[in-house]
Amino acid sequence: MKIYMIILDGAADRKIEILGNRTPLQVANTPSLDTLVKRGKQTLITVIDDNITPESDSGSMALLSYNPKTYYPGRGTLEGLGTGFIPEGYNYVAFRVNFASYDEKSGTLDRRTARGLGEEELQALAKDITENVDLSKFNVDFKLLAFGHHNMKEYIL
Repeated sequence: MKIYMIILDGAADRKIEILGNRTPLQVANTPSLDTLVKRGKQTLITVIDDNITPESDSGSMALLSYNPKTYYPGRGTLEGLGTGFIPEGYNYVAFRVNFASYDEKSGTLDRRTARGLGEEELQALAKDITENVDLSKFNVDFKLLAFGHHNMKEYIL
């Protein structure tokens, strides 16, 4: 017997006003997905622990039989290795970050700054950050990989 596990990570999304307060998945034409649902079996599972809501990274690790409480290296490491940004055998510290902007009026951070940036603007921001970070006194290289909307484009100075 073959078992296929399809993980629709993030498919639920959020309701959007211009879509009639429906999610993109609710509006999408999904004949292949509909067929899989009709022919398959579904269930609810506890991925990590009753008290832990899994994020994409830790949830996927748990579904692939790795206990993220034991083996979780951090999202930066997972994304760095997955994109090929970190060379094999290289000593590194990797962080996954979101660009944010500060709204002086409300006194809050908008952590989704990159969503509104085009590729050129995103790369200009990454370049500006890279040029203004100097870790040479620690004998450390600093590199920044910037991408938006899951469109990975390497930016190495």
